[in-house]
Amino acid sequence: MARKKTKRNNIINWQTVGDWIDTEGTIFSSPAKKERGRRCAVLISQSEKEPLAKINRFLRAQGIYGCSVNEHKGEYKLECWRINDAKKIVENTERYYITERKKRQMKRFKEICSS
Repeated sequence: MARKKTKRNNIINWQTVGDWIDTEGTIFSSPAKKERGRRCAVLISQSEKEPLAKINRFLRAQGIYGCSVNEHKGEYKLECWRINDAKKIVENTERYYITERKKRQMKRFKEICSS
């Protein structure tokens, strides 16, 4: 009997999402200003739509519905602007960040967005 081949690189899990954020993403946070409240988000940019659509489907399966994939100037962006959704993403992916820049963004995010 022949074994069915599976593509391991198509599996999306929290580590995959964390790796994408670490390499192609931004953990955005801005303190409250007079005209608007604090702004907290997780953003991932990519030239192809399909990987971001797969990540978005995974996030929806995890109960995170506030993300969308949009095209802007020939580049696709997965944007999660709801504070609670962004918090859940950061909480589940922070252990996978290896770059110092992402660790700094995560620290600032937690200071501004965790209250």
